[in-house]
Amino acid sequence: MQPPERSLDDVSAFIVSVAAGEYLFKEHDLTTELFVVKEGQIELLKARWGDDRRMELLEPGDFFGESSLLEGTAREVSARAVTAAQVLKIDGATFGRLVAESPDIAVQMLRNRSRRVREQLEAEQRSLTAARAVAAAAKAHAPVAAAPQPVPAGRPVLVHSATGTRFVLAEKSEHLVGRPERASGIVPDIDLSTLDTDRTLSRRHARIVQRDGRVFVREEAATTNGTFLNASRLETGVEAPVVDGDRVRFGRVELVLRWE
Repeated sequence: MQPPERSLDDVSAFIVSVAAGEYLFKEHDLTTELFVVKEGQIELLKARWGDDRRMELLEPGDFFGESSLLEGTAREVSARAVTAAQVLKIDGATFGRLVAESPDIAVQMLRNRSRRVREQLEAEQRSLTAARAVAAAAKAHAPVAAAPQPVPAGRPVLVHSATGTRFVLAEKSEHLVGRPERASGIVPDIDLSTLDTDRTLSRRHARIVQRDGRVFVREEAATTNGTFLNASRLETGVEAPVVDGDRVRFGRVELVLRWE
């Protein structure tokens, strides 16, 4: 016999109290509850190069954790109390009942999700613009340009050595590398989600660029776990040339470029 469902009118049944500095969940956790801030402040943090960077500060009335609840995915950020706080903790079943009784809650969540995606894209564009400006300035002051490499024959293929999985680069200027984003419907050209068992990839992790018969890799802004070319971490927004036999690592997924 299952226990009776908690009444949605009894808000106290869903309240969780947290002390300042206490985590509600951490990045990559597999919990899926949705939270609503009732009292105090909660910050959302993203790990960057060993440090936690604040992505958003939440006040009473704000909610968070909806991506994991709706998609069943691991936590993309950490949530930590800035002050002593109270939050409403809502699991999937309870959320379904709430939406059935008040459909406007789903609309509000969609608006909130849309705003966060838009703000992330705007931040990525600002970072990319700044990186390009730095790269252009460095190029302008370069004493001597390196001699161009000969254009290789054949077609470029990215190979995952451990499994033999191959990603043939079609004849297009750019290929998005990452994992699908269900909320926005974005599907990367090179979907590495089946190889990324530790979930170290960002949705828009990097881009493979083809230009004048050559291949380049460029890390997208806001990438958490980095992009590496032959064990050297790439600077966000700056293209790096990739030649036959080079190893390119996205998060923990390493591929080798081959020309066939």
